[in-house]
Amino acid sequence: MVPSTETTPYSPTAGPQWSQAPYPVLVADAGAVVVHANEAAGLVFPDARPGSPMADTVPGWLASAHARHTAALPAQRPPAGSGPARGPVGDRSYEAHPTPRDDGTVVWWLVDDTDHRLAREALSTERTRTEFLVRSSNLLLSSLNLDRCMDVTAQMAADHLADAALVIAPARGPELPVVSCVRGGSPSVSRSAVDPADVPGLAEALQGFPPVPSRWLDPAAAPAWLVPDGLAGLGSIVITPLPGHGVPAGALVLLRADGAAAFTEDEEVFARLFAARAGAAMSAARLYAEQAAITDTLMRELLPPSLHQVSGVEYAGGYRPSKDHERVGGDFYDVPPAADEGAASLVVLGESIRQRAWKRP
Repeated sequence: MVPSTETTPYSPTAGPQWSQAPYPVLVADAGAVVVHANEAAGLVFPDARPGSPMADTVPGWLASAHARHTAALPAQRPPAGSGPARGPVGDRSYEAHPTPRDDGTVVWWLVDDTDHRLAREALSTERTRTEFLVRSSNLLLSSLNLDRCMDVTAQMAADHLADAALVIAPARGPELPVVSCVRGGSPSVSRSAVDPADVPGLAEALQGFPPVPSRWLDPAAAPAWLVPDGLAGLGSIVITPLPGHGVPAGALVLLRADGAAAFTEDEEVFARLFAARAGAAMSAARLYAEQAAITDTLMRELLPPSLHQVSGVEYAGGYRPSKDHERVGGDFYDVPPAADEGAASLVVLGESIRQRAWKRP
């Protein structure tokens, strides 16, 4: 039997059991006409009065859900237990739970789930951010190469935190090492002979001072070298230090294109969490490079000298550990050539001044 689409006349006594319900309750017939709305529903839908069409009084998502539940053919209706309809009402969000009745009307029970929705969104955001921090830490700590760390930092920041990002290392000489990257692109390395003081907050960030809030930074005043190729306009800027082990590792600059949403305070805090991990990785890579350079220097100093043929005598030498009963030892040997052809040469074996200094208590 096809349900009637005629408007059900409203009776003041219709639905008295719902009048005192603490939740908004809306009753509509098969013709999508409101039959009853309790006082709580009137606060949510001020125009929902008996006899008014749902299309003019409730949001589209609720009217569409009602149409599905009152479809002419039972096969077109949602199965029992299919779950509530959800949608926004102003700045709030609601769940609408349907209860079909034998007379063809549907009772809609509305529950404000705004707080639950916000909690779910916050939990999902935190999970996503935690996964990002774990992934970025793994990538940053997988290499002790400073250039690689700067590339990874710029690329991950551009892909996940902004539309473009720059990683600026402390200046060594007149130029600033800069790695820039736009979302979806590859890192680009350059050296710029610029003054960090031209960008508000950059000079302070390179010295490790707390970041300047993004609302204080005027995108229109940003110099051209700060905007990488491929970024259409500049809408907002975040500059945060990259803290290292005792000394700043550099600065991270996040850029969003003109027209994109500005950085929120929560996003700036999260950017600092990422910057802390990136700065620690860059500082460790820089320390490793310095130690490797020192080790290489010491190894070159300790290499045995090349022995040449002197006065027709060919010399060969090598290092081996001495034994307890041997009374000779040291950390160097050499055969200085004679000043004159045929004169006596001197073979030297002993302990260097540097070695004695190291052993001095």
